[in-house]
Amino acid sequence: MSNLSAGDKRFLYDFFKISGGYILQDMYEKARKNKTFTRNLILDAAGIDIYANDNEMYGLSQAKCVDKLIADFPNLTVAKFFKELRSFFIENTCNSWNYCDNCENEKQCKRLSEILKKLESQPDIVVPVLRGQNVSEVYEDLVRNIEMGKYTLAVDRLHTYSIYFFERLCINNNITVSRDSKGQITVTLEKLITDLKASYIAHGYINTDFVKLATRRIQELMQEYGRVRNDKSAAHPNDLLEKIEAEFVVKTVCNMLEFFKKIDDRIDNKIENSIADDELPF
Repeated sequence: MSNLSAGDKRFLYDFFKISGGYILQDMYEKARKNKTFTRNLILDAAGIDIYANDNEMYGLSQAKCVDKLIADFPNLTVAKFFKELRSFFIENTCNSWNYCDNCENEKQCKRLSEILKKLESQPDIVVPVLRGQNVSEVYEDLVRNIEMGKYTLAVDRLHTYSIYFFERLCINNNITVSRDSKGQITVTLEKLITDLKASYIAHGYINTDFVKLATRRIQELMQEYGRVRNDKSAAHPNDLLEKIEAEFVVKTVCNMLEFFKKIDDRIDNKIENSIADDELPF
């Protein structure tokens, strides 16, 4: 759920030597070989015990646990984890907590601090991206508006993005999406969701009464969302939503998208479960 950028994630992984299934690879033997080190960091940051056999991180390598933490938890939790990891790094490599002037890691440590501050300051609203989905200008504009707190502008962009999002999900599930002669989608957002849900139920991906009820409520909320977008977003010359109301709309819709993304991820995982993990499960 965090919105850590690909560049910042790559920097963090390089800085802390997160690779080959380990954290601090080739730096400290006691950290590299002892998964309890990683377990304690994640427990302190997220309250999750990766040793519990009913936890999704159980059996994963240290690096995979960090991947899942970044993917599933909000910005503040991810920032707390890396701050704890930074404390360990400082205690074992630096002469002072303020970084000495001659430290060869000074520039990297400053960038690390900037990344953590950015994580702590960003809103915990994450716009889900599907596996293999090309990030569009609509997505970038949407994320930019959210990060700047311009939620009334985000409402309009989120509606457009939601259509792209559910179109991709329908295609992933071999559902035909009607288009006109110019290639533009001719069905509503509600129709895309209805067809997708029917496919999930038919294939047994949704099989509990609670989830069926939840998806029905999601359809109702998306219909209301369309009305809100038409009546009160920046896309139309009407009174704009109050910021707090617009923020709620954006959070709610993003949570809905995340719900469907997780169903799609589980479908992909079932398809790919025959592919062996090349990392050590410890």
